[in-house]
Amino acid sequence: MLTLESLLAERAAQRQAKLTEQRALLQQVQQEQDERRRRFESYLLTEEDAAKIQSRIRKAFADNEQEVMLGSFPSDFCADGGRRINHALPDWEESLIGAAKQVHEFWKRELNPGGFGFSARIINYPDGMPGDVGLFITWHTRKE
Repeated sequence: MLTLESLLAERAAQRQAKLTEQRALLQQVQQEQDERRRRFESYLLTEEDAAKIQSRIRKAFADNEQEVMLGSFPSDFCADGGRRINHALPDWEESLIGAAKQVHEFWKRELNPGGFGFSARIINYPDGMPGDVGLFITWHTRKE
């Protein structure tokens, strides 16, 4: 027999099942983000990575570009959530961690002496908030 009570109970059970599913999905997303951050923080730049960076610079230079974005990562991976980068504050480099810090150290050691620059900037603003940070190697050429 159909009753209002049975319909309300069914609706409540469906809502609860949906909430349980949403919680499980959020938990999975959080675990994936935590794992991505862990890998980012513990990453060590290899010689193969360095060769790839140099190859990308050569290609961008040959294409008459003046910078190349090496990669991006969530701004909340920075020690300050990307605040110093977003506001171009002094010593913004100190907020870099993990893979980003490794790339910066590679630039400082190998590319800066050769005249290349290094920059980081927020490359998107989801919901008006800083999103991802892009890491760039830059250079200037004389007008020919």
